[in-house]
Amino acid sequence: MFSVNVLLRTHTEKGWVRVPVRKTAKGKFIWDNPNGGIYYLEWYEDGKRKRQSAGVQPAEILEARRRKILELKGRAVEDGRPVPPGTHEERPVRLVPTIDAYLNHLRVNQKLNTFRRYRSVLGNFREYFTRKRYLNEISRGDVLEYRDFRATRVSSPVTLNSEVTMIRAFLYWCVEVRGLRENPAANIKPRRVIEKRPEVYSDEEIDQMLGACGPKEDALLLTLLYTGLREQEVCHLSWEDLDLEKKVLRVTAKPEERFTPIDLGRKRD
Repeated sequence: MFSVNVLLRTHTEKGWVRVPVRKTAKGKFIWDNPNGGIYYLEWYEDGKRKRQSAGVQPAEILEARRRKILELKGRAVEDGRPVPPGTHEERPVRLVPTIDAYLNHLRVNQKLNTFRRYRSVLGNFREYFTRKRYLNEISRGDVLEYRDFRATRVSSPVTLNSEVTMIRAFLYWCVEVRGLRENPAANIKPRRVIEKRPEVYSDEEIDQMLGACGPKEDALLLTLLYTGLREQEVCHLSWEDLDLEKKVLRVTAKPEERFTPIDLGRKRD
């Protein structure tokens, strides 16, 4: 039902012909053509014979054949047709529904900001691979090309590395939960980051900001200025965190708000 043959288009004394690639007794293809040529995939769908180019190198030909078999399996499942025994070694994992399921998982189990960040990153990922129906079709090379594309859209290598890390986490989830055979982003190394000295406001600029503040904004800005707290840490402060007698301001976890502060060691890193 999901038979996909490999043909070689090669030149002979009779002209250009397509011939089946020979197999061993165990079903492995034999790549021994001395004349070279272009390989094609051939299969039958809805009673019609179809063909498409598969490349010239054995690795890319076998990968194209694997993807085509997955595509045929996926269509059979979507159409409600049975998948015969022996053809379920690799399950087709649909791209869009799987991203939606993962985002629902994050919505329930992660902080709101984490969910929003993943929603943005995976939205870009889905839009880039809009022509692919299954995650199985995405290779390591495809992820590298996507990373190069995103490098032209984001402001720094740090942001780029963060996006790739999120995509890697999503694909690992697909391996564990959805039966994806392998994670194509597993061994992609992060881009090198050249650390720059952070920009610091001058005293004059700080005076200008304070001069434009009302009482509430003034308190907020001075808290950021004198404590070095992060934006989310200030946003989740409560009166219980403030000890006026000891002049101490604590940053504490707020489980009900899904807020966990970063420990001091990670901040220094």
